[in-house]
Amino acid sequence: MAKIRMSLEVPIAHLEETEGLVDFHFCIASTAWEHTEYFEYYKRKAAEPESFVMLDNGAYEAHVESEATLSPRNLFKLASAMQPHVVWAPDVLFNRRETEELTKEFIDICKRHEADWQIGYIPQGADADEITQAYLNAPPHHWLGLSFLNPRLEVLAKLCGSIEVPVHMLGLRSLSEIAYWPRMLLTMDTSKPIKAALIGEKLVNLARGTDLLLPGHVVQDRLLMTENIQALRTACDV
Repeated sequence: MAKIRMSLEVPIAHLEETEGLVDFHFCIASTAWEHTEYFEYYKRKAAEPESFVMLDNGAYEAHVESEATLSPRNLFKLASAMQPHVVWAPDVLFNRRETEELTKEFIDICKRHEADWQIGYIPQGADADEITQAYLNAPPHHWLGLSFLNPRLEVLAKLCGSIEVPVHMLGLRSLSEIAYWPRMLLTMDTSKPIKAALIGEKLVNLARGTDLLLPGHVVQDRLLMTENIQALRTACDV
């Protein structure tokens, strides 16, 4: 079976110590916009020959915090300064129309300025059928992203044979979920191993609904954090 390449959403205090534990780097745009140290770290990583950096649009964080995500223009401005390898076009959770409008605006800006990063597309909708139709009518893109808040296994089943780009799983509901993912060209990101360690829990025992992991959080039990990350690695390698 194909190995799932994994990455982590990492608070600022743990960026350096976790970089050898991931397959690639996953940067949250809203955090990079607000925190210079975080931005500079991922800018350095993007410039390293062997590194691979995804710039996430921050839609989930905006959804949880009830704040506006970066506009297509500001996302482009941030990406231009960082030069990541993949930029996830803006999406609005559960809203196909707004997602398509924002994605089109972002892609148009990228084309106009001849951006050389790859573009990730995150189809949205109220249910699996709408998300599937959004993908089948998608603008040109290099990556498909599926949010953990959407019924993504249903979407993948409906799209069987129609996907011609790598698939990235945005976020994780539980460690056990990974066993049901198709073994294809698949990558993923999550904050869960670090979030669990922050509250003194093993990853396997982390309950749904815990608070968002914030840029300023610091994990005291570093050993537990490392063990949780290794548990994720093991699940991805099976």
